[in-house]
Formats: sequence, structure tokens, C-alpha cells
Amino acid sequence: MSLSHYEDFVVGAAHQAGPYALTAAEIREFASRWDPLPMHLEAHPGAPMVSASGAHLMAIRTALLHRMNDGEAPAIAAALGWERVRFHRPAFAGDSLSLRLTVVERRPSSSRPGFGVVTCEVVLIDREGAPVLSHLDVILVAMRQP
Repeated sequence: MSLSHYEDFVVGAAHQAGPYALTAAEIREFASRWDPLPMHLEAHPGAPMVSASGAHLMAIRTALLHRMNDGEAPAIAAALGWERVRFHRPAFAGDSLSLRLTVVERRPSSSRPGFGVVTCEVVLIDREGAPVLSHLDVILVAMRQP
């Protein structure tokens, strides 16, 4: 499955990628460089282990999106925005995360001939299928047949 060009994004189509195994070492390494809050570096009362930061979850989401293209470089020209970003629950070391992407809208670009604007709902889910992170991803994608 590849979502490389505008024509590949079909409204209503859902795609999945994963799983991604989240480890304590990775959470601590990311946090020590980018978000060194105590909850990301050490276990604390009420949480049996370290939790991943929101920035880390967005990075995992990006890595899983790239897996969807089976190694093919997507024809994305620009990220136009992330809308309604929500962090629903923490992700902990030992969690197995997967990504669900659903195409919700697409239209030809009015300002860039040969490109289209695609909006996808992106949800990072845990092994029980509960959302950890969700947002709308708006991208500018080249058309195969402009």
C-alpha cells in the first residue's frame, strides 16, 4: 500500500501501520534531549513507569506514516497544518502503538496547479485500540496526472 500521490488518497479509505514497540530507554533518551520533564525521565507516584512526551508521540506518528509508503518517497510538497491535536492518554514503556489514517477530504489546490490538498484523520492507538493521540493532518500533495 502506498500513499504517494494525490490520486492515492481516496476519501473514506482507512490505512494502518504498526505496531511500534515503545521502550523505557527510548522514552528517556528522547526526553533527555527534547522534553526533560520528570514524568518522562523517571517513574512517579500514580504511574508505574515513564510516559512518552507529546513531541515523542508525534515523532512516532511520523515514523509510522513513512512505513505506509513501502519505501516509496511520497509526493508531499508541504505540510499545511495539524488541526485539533489531542493527547488522549499517556503512552508508557512497554506499550505497542499503531497508526490509523483515514482520508476525510481532498480537493485540487486553487493556487498550485498539479497539486491537491488532502486532509486525513490520524490516530495513534494503543494495543487495546484506545486513542493516545489524534489530529487532522492537512498536506499539499503532487498529482500523478496534473
